Amino acid sequence: MVYEYLAGQELIDFTVATGPITGFVSDRRPEADMEPADIAAVTDLLHLNAAELTLLETPPWESINPGFRVSKAAGVRAISATNSGPFFAHSVLEQPRLWDVTLLGSDAGKLAWLSGSESVEYIAARFVQIVDRLGQMYRDYDDPTGYGRKDRFAMRALIWRSKIAVLLAEDYPDSILQAWTEITERDEVASAGEDAPAGEDAPA
Repeated sequence: MVYEYLAGQELIDFTVATGPITGFVSDRRPEADMEPADIAAVTDLLHLNAAELTLLETPPWESINPGFRVSKAAGVRAISATNSGPFFAHSVLEQPRLWDVTLLGSDAGKLAWLSGSESVEYIAARFVQIVDRLGQMYRDYDDPTGYGRKDRFAMRALIWRSKIAVLLAEDYPDSILQAWTEITERDEVASAGEDAPAGEDAPA
C-alpha cells in the first residue's frame, strides 16, 4: 500500500495514526459492498489525509522534515475529512476526482486553475510543473501562515502525488519518487538562487 511504502522510505511516520484508521476500516468492511482494491484505496487515502492534516496543524514556525510523525488525532479526524471515509459507497478508483487529491477544497481549485483542468489524469502528467508554479506563488507573496514554506509545501506535494498514485492505481514507487526528487531538486535550485549575492547567478 502507498502509505506503507512512504513509511518504509522514512518519508512519513504513520505509527500512531494507523490504529484508528485501520480499526475503522475493519469495523466497516463487513457492511461495505466494496471490492478489496477499493478498500485498500480508501485506507491509503485516510492515511494520506491524516498526514496532510498534521501539516496543517503544525505551527508555522516549526519545520517539517521527511519522517515526520502523523498524530493519532489526525488519524481520527481524517475519517470524517475523507470523502470516501464514513460513507464507504464512493469508489475512488472508478471515478478519480480532484477533490480526493487535496484535503482543502481551495487547493483543488488552485490546481484546477493553474492546470486549466479538473482531470486527475491530466494533472498527474504535469504535476511537478503545476505544483512548482503554485509553490512559487506562495513564496512571491511572502505567505505569513507558513503554508507555502519549502519544507511544508514539498511534503504537501508529495502527499498529493501519492493520492494521485492511489486514485490512478499507478506503479507508485516510480511515480511518487520521481515527483519527490524533481520537487526537492527544484527547491534546492530556487534556494540557491535566493541565497546568491546580488548580481550573481545561481550555479547551473
